[in-house]
Amino acid sequence: MLFQRFGFGDNSASLLATMLAYVPKIPSLLLTMFLMDRMGRRRLLQTFVPIMALCHFGLAGAFSFMGDSLAWPRLLAMASICTYGSAFSFSL
Repeated sequence: MLFQRFGFGDNSASLLATMLAYVPKIPSLLLTMFLMDRMGRRRLLQTFVPIMALCHFGLAGAFSFMGDSLAWPRLLAMASICTYGSAFSFSL
């Protein structure tokens, strides 16, 4: 439903968008295991929670311009979702 609003109509395009949203999480989790020992959990949270908040603002801005026939709101929305997923993985 969410990716249909981005303009991905059929099932294969929606599946591709879902894969693009989840692919950055895999290296993020692997890097998090390394950073957890070096930086600590509290510092990771303090670093990546503001990034997640910026992603929410980016997604809200993309949704406010989604009705136009512009391409940048769709790209901003996908970038916000991918960045949010990575930042969430880093802050675990």
